[in-house]
Amino acid sequence: MRIETVSPLFIDQVWHNVQPYIQKAIDRNGGRFFADQLKEECRTGRSTLLFFMDGEIPAFSAIVTFETWHRGRVANVNLVCGASLGVWQAELSNLKKWCADAGAKSLVLAGGDAYQRVFPEVKKEITVYSMEIG
Repeated sequence: MRIETVSPLFIDQVWHNVQPYIQKAIDRNGGRFFADQLKEECRTGRSTLLFFMDGEIPAFSAIVTFETWHRGRVANVNLVCGASLGVWQAELSNLKKWCADAGAKSLVLAGGDAYQRVFPEVKKEITVYSMEIG
């Protein structure tokens, strides 16, 4: 598959096509984001919407935010939507190359412990805890 980067100028035109899949991914992953928040980040260029194209048809999408961490530029994969884990797992090397070409030294993603089984090369860096306060 090839990766197509959606220009911030075209986010409004394509968002309605991916928003239901983005919302499903948000719901599945604990609601760390709001769809409107991600749309605005893509629209302003802070984050990048990617389409993984199977011919002329988008197979799935990802939203990536580049950040500076202690080890340098990092590609933070905020979410992947529209495909099963196995489908996008097969495209991980393609995504890693795209991120490296954009200057990232590493790729980070949030997920459950299953990621360590699915992606043998990942290492757990942090664990996020939460507690109710009201």
